Amino acid sequence: MIERDKALHLQAWLDGELPEVEACEVAAWVERDAEAQALRDVLVSAQACMADGEKPRAVPESREFYWSKIRQGIEAAEPSQPAPRDSFWSRLFVGWRILAPVGAAAALALLGGWFFWPEGESTSATHTLAVGHEVETPMAETTSFTFRSESEQMTVVWVDFEIR
Repeated sequence: MIERDKALHLQAWLDGELPEVEACEVAAWVERDAEAQALRDVLVSAQACMADGEKPRAVPESREFYWSKIRQGIEAAEPSQPAPRDSFWSRLFVGWRILAPVGAAAALALLGGWFFWPEGESTSATHTLAVGHEVETPMAETTSFTFRSESEQMTVVWVDFEIR
């Protein structure tokens, strides 16, 4: 099976689109490779079928005029000057639009925790972990082990208890 790049070079050679040096290389390759000769024959027959079945059409404008209209359309669509950069105050306003709802949700969560926090002594045991973290559990006889991996940026806590 012929590689895609080689097949494209063969097609470009048949269309006369290759420079002279590359065209000579492709011609030599086609002469010594039977698979390349078969592909050449298929492409030549496809070109002949397309040439016979395709009716010639006259273009009302020259090629240069046609492409110059496209270039003018692109240049007209492009802005003539760069868009003004956002000012500091507009970026700050966008930041507040994002931070205000998040801050309000955090404040509601704190107030809700304060109002609904149970009062008085807790019967649960408190375990202090590495770096001052605490875990509260309603079971009095529990132990916990903490492992911190700095390379993985992860802390694992194993809480061990006995079910009675």
